Amino acid sequence: MKNWIWLGLALTLLSACEKQVISTPKLEIEALCLGAYGCFTFEAHHQLVLNDSLSTPLAVQTNSSAAIYYAYFQQPFQLMPPTGLQADSTQELLFFTAENAELGTSAQKRIQLNFGPHSFLNQLELKMDGKKANLSLNSYSRGVLSFTLFNHSGENLGTQHLLVASDAFSQTVDLGFLETGMYIVQLNYGQESQAEKIIIP
Repeated sequence: MKNWIWLGLALTLLSACEKQVISTPKLEIEALCLGAYGCFTFEAHHQLVLNDSLSTPLAVQTNSSAAIYYAYFQQPFQLMPPTGLQADSTQELLFFTAENAELGTSAQKRIQLNFGPHSFLNQLELKMDGKKANLSLNSYSRGVLSFTLFNHSGENLGTQHLLVASDAFSQTVDLGFLETGMYIVQLNYGQESQAEKIIIP
């Protein structure tokens, strides 16, 4: 019975990937880029955490010149817009195919889309070291983490956007410009947010 279930799943996935793929090392999809925030390598088990209010056109990088196509689950492939793709928030699975007619080769990758609630921020650690905020997150997610700082009066002191580009994300935010006191850090990742109090010595 399990074999029939797996066969049905494989056939369903193939119906979403109607382009024939002829894989060779000459053409590979190396990275997915989120607008100006940067690029990261990705595999099928990764989740791309997105936020409707943070405009992030998607583009892919390849190791050779290629025509790039995209398709959502069980939809036909379309040519990638030259300005990048604005992901559809109603979709959960996105396929990319690269083709090079001269090389006679192609490549394909997919990634899960997450526009909804998630628990990745529960795994985020924020530790202060003097006037430095050390952030770490171990997860299979990818996306843009927003770090917004407020003073005790609620004044917005600025936002930094950090690219979560690996399973073991780690980054330090320098807060050396702050005076001694208590501040609030608001962290936004996709549709999730949380606030943390920090003390600057």
